[in-house]
Amino acid sequence: MIRVNNVSMCYRLVNDKLMSLKAYAIAAAKKELKFKEFWVFKDVSFEVKKGDVVGIIGRNGAGKSTILKIISGVLAPTEGNVETHGNVVPMLELGSGFDFDLSGRENIFLNGSILGYSEKYIKEKYDEIVKFSELGEFIENPLRSYSSGMLMRLAFSIATVVEPEILIVDEILAVGDEAFQKKSKRKMLNLMGGGTTVLFVSHSIEQIREMCSKVVWLEDGRLRMIGETKKVCDAYQEFINPDSKSNIEKTQFDADEIRKHCRDVLFVYGRREHNYYWRVAVEREQLLATNILSGEVDSENLSADLMAQFRAFVFVECLCDEAVLSFIKGIKGLHKLVLFDMSDAEDIQRPLLEKAFRYVDGIIVPDQRLGEMYACYGETFCNPYVALDRIAQLSTWASYDRDVLPNIDPETIRSEDMLINYNRAKTAKEKRESEGYRIGCFHVDWNDKKYDAVRIKIISYLESNDTAWLYTVCNESMTSKLFGKISDRVYALSCMEWSDMPRTYSAVDIVLEMLEEGRRQAKDYCSQIVAGLVRTPFCIYDITEENYHIFQDTEKAYTMERARLAVNSGASLSGYIRKRITQNFAIVIDETDAEVLIRAKELAQFLFSKGFDVVFINENQINSEFPVICKAEKYINMKFDNAIATSWKSYCFIKNYTDIKNRYYLTGVYQTDQYDDGDYSKFAANQTFYPTGDIQYIALDEKVSRIMSERYGGTYMTLTEFLCGF
Repeated sequence: MIRVNNVSMCYRLVNDKLMSLKAYAIAAAKKELKFKEFWVFKDVSFEVKKGDVVGIIGRNGAGKSTILKIISGVLAPTEGNVETHGNVVPMLELGSGFDFDLSGRENIFLNGSILGYSEKYIKEKYDEIVKFSELGEFIENPLRSYSSGMLMRLAFSIATVVEPEILIVDEILAVGDEAFQKKSKRKMLNLMGGGTTVLFVSHSIEQIREMCSKVVWLEDGRLRMIGETKKVCDAYQEFINPDSKSNIEKTQFDADEIRKHCRDVLFVYGRREHNYYWRVAVEREQLLATNILSGEVDSENLSADLMAQFRAFVFVECLCDEAVLSFIKGIKGLHKLVLFDMSDAEDIQRPLLEKAFRYVDGIIVPDQRLGEMYACYGETFCNPYVALDRIAQLSTWASYDRDVLPNIDPETIRSEDMLINYNRAKTAKEKRESEGYRIGCFHVDWNDKKYDAVRIKIISYLESNDTAWLYTVCNESMTSKLFGKISDRVYALSCMEWSDMPRTYSAVDIVLEMLEEGRRQAKDYCSQIVAGLVRTPFCIYDITEENYHIFQDTEKAYTMERARLAVNSGASLSGYIRKRITQNFAIVIDETDAEVLIRAKELAQFLFSKGFDVVFINENQINSEFPVICKAEKYINMKFDNAIATSWKSYCFIKNYTDIKNRYYLTGVYQTDQYDDGDYSKFAANQTFYPTGDIQYIALDEKVSRIMSERYGGTYMTLTEFLCGF
């Protein structure tokens, strides 16, 4: 529909400061004018196919509006040319061509003729234009009496009265009031859904993301990037604001970040990317769904301070390293829970397990066969390679968008969001129909020489099948080097994000995974499950034996995967951890009083001897043989089975912190008389001694218990009585 061929645009700017037309004419006659060339852009080339909705982005002055004017024929390029096939309706500067002395009715005919409409056609559409503009009786008033919003509404109504083959749009969706903006946006969406080819300029990246199927990025006088909407918009936003780079699927904390958080479970993983991504990400999400917060850290970043900040530790594909082994011994010495997640019979952390088996509380495996194999190391729990209901839901939407949504009558769609999704689904369907057989190979590092033979086979297949495509994760700049002549039929993805899997898998005709060293990996199981959920055939290719096995998308297989997802929602895994995790006891200290600290340490020693996971929580670091969490430095999000306050300040912490099962307050009558820094402190301290809520009050001794009962009422058990309960 549109082909932009090596288009360049240059403006000649006069350097001389000429103060009048006469001075300009004299300088021109004497050929003394000095010009400076300003190139808006150079050698811009791209192609827009029929039905594409292409967004054009870039900073101010990048040439976005200029390129639209060149395509529309308003401007002639300095170099290059533009080919268009179909009638073009430009919506560049709404209101251009209006005569402000004429009425709105007269301007409809005037502006319509400028856009190429016949008088007969405008008469047929006149009532429709007036109704859409909502101008009513004002249509007979001269335009000079119109507000800017009324003027824009009239111009938009005239421009969109016909469904053009090519629509050129430049920042015009902020037309009129909010109600009219919604109506104009829906009109635009209807045009897009009707097969109209659209070029769309907007400074709103969110509008570009939701409405466009392809994006052109102009920067510094050149075409910086062109391609898939998400890929280009992400790159653009990172470019203009490097600090904004984010990925909602990224769960890996760096060494500094993980130390800021205190949570229940810490996953310690080696540097094997796939199992980290597929196994740890799934299990963390399963725990989150059941209200257990977790963190993760590379085994090379382990340190003693992490022992205090988590209650359970899960080791995933860690190499046998003395530092890791020492860390395991340390956390077990603090009564923490130690679990190993073993992905297969030859898991790389098996040597570590053999050395640390006496400290291990349980083994997590993906199937019962491995459970039997690892039973000698302790109690095993089977947690299959499946995702949560979120992936099942995303798969349902992906299947719906592929099989149902593109076939719906758009006139029956009332929701704006659904209309946007309909346009996307329709574009995706047309793309699938225009392409041939699509092979999806998403978890292969094509730069690794062990995949050379597979790559050569795929190249050979694509060379002999002119309409076949390869969808793969690959650096776009490397496709020519890796795939040669057929690189134009390689759809390169920058990465495979967790939430994008269902939609990407639903776009291909088969998903291909590689069997390495004769055994399947975590990524293979997860990949097969998602493929089954979106009913895409799945193939395992053995790179050693050079044979393959295809798993067809049968209804039975689909139902089985759904059932597995429903059963494995995370409740079993969290139940397994909750049942085995050591009861913990937090001793909260906000005073440096020597007697309080001595009593607190005695209490910690006693509780530790009874098998509790004991931790001190303090405003400042204190010297202790037990782990200490500094409230001023950490975000505390772990759950506490028990917490005891030792002062009126720490009383506020245990009272307001929600995830405490049993709350205690260790009181000393002397405290009420020790505050000499103002009446507020005395009042606040005394208020805490009135028995309230679910907090159990403990007196240091019988004397304190008696005095507290007389002063404040209630019953106070002594510290000795409290300890006897354990």
